[in-house]
Amino acid sequence: NALLLSLLELDYENNNKLRKQLGIPKSRIIQLINNEERTKLLDDYLSLTINKTDEWVSKVVNPAFELFAKRSQEPPDASFERLGIETSQTIITILNGDINALADAMDTPILVKFIKYYCSELLFSNLNRWRQILNDECSKWPIFLNAQPEESENANSDPDNVGFLPRYVTVLANDALKGANGLPEALQKCKEMVHENFFAELEQYFEVALQGYLNLGRQCLVNLTEMVMFEIAPDIDYLFSKSWYSGDGDGFIDNSLKIIESYLINLNDYLEFELYESFFETILDTFLIKYLEKLEKIEKINDDKICNYLQRDYNLLYQFFTGYE
Repeated sequence: NALLLSLLELDYENNNKLRKQLGIPKSRIIQLINNEERTKLLDDYLSLTINKTDEWVSKVVNPAFELFAKRSQEPPDASFERLGIETSQTIITILNGDINALADAMDTPILVKFIKYYCSELLFSNLNRWRQILNDECSKWPIFLNAQPEESENANSDPDNVGFLPRYVTVLANDALKGANGLPEALQKCKEMVHENFFAELEQYFEVALQGYLNLGRQCLVNLTEMVMFEIAPDIDYLFSKSWYSGDGDGFIDNSLKIIESYLINLNDYLEFELYESFFETILDTFLIKYLEKLEKIEKINDDKICNYLQRDYNLLYQFFTGYE
């Protein structure tokens, strides 16, 4: 790569000196490297840069993929400590380094081609792989929760460390947010190196990468919400049953809220603030939808009692969720 870049720089500097220092018109300059050779050198330079970038990125993401799937490391107690699945900052650093290197070639088209590859193919593909691994691993959560009590008490009852999943998902969500926040600076760096005619195309490629990070972050919150909803599903099933109409019927809502609260408290110290807000809103919306769906399915409504019990549930829900505003 260094040799190819040196040849391109030599040709560029030679042309500049002949034009600026000697005043020779561009049409009369005999180039050290003709257009066909220059195109080949640029293509080779781009190809080598892509191959090297693939190698660097693979060394970053593959160990992270494996660690998330195996969860062989216990999540740290402090939010500022690294777990080992954080890759976004390194990915953005690699991107910025490549942008600087390609700028030295002084050819806008190969920079744009590289950004297209990096954002729309390499990064997008890795983010999709993250989502696949995320969904595959989170599908193990119901099995983990359904383990028999005697199995749960066994130290070897969780060989896949499924119990670590909520914290792993939290770290991944935070990392996706950092990746999304790091892209605008890289885009601005590119814009400073090219003509404005290329701005729209660059923005298009960076938008693909941005949506990839945002989709991953949203998927993390969806999976966390599904974990909560699966845990409170038994209580949801009892809503509007005969037991719900009893004096202890508020226990179903109360128990659900205790489970939700346990997640909110535990994740409050780890999720980035904007992600925590979204998680809270998603939990609230999902719970209310489930509640209303159960209400809609009632075949026979006891008008004399149901209003009182609906008011009872409303008071519990209102007091709980408004306490987090």
